Amino acid sequence: MQSVQKTRRAPLKARPREVTDAEFEQAVRDFSDRYKKTLEYLAR
Repeated sequence: MQSVQKTRRAPLKARPREVTDAEFEQAVRDFSDRYKKTLEYLAR
C-alpha cells in the first residue's frame, strides 16, 4: 500500500472509490505507527 503516505483527506476523497472513515483511520494509524517506530529508531 503506497497510498499510506498520503494521509491528508483530500487526495483520498478525490478518488472514485469512496473511502470510509474506518479505512482512513486505519491508514492514519498504520502511518503514524510506522512513523513513530522510525523516530524511535533514529532517536537511539
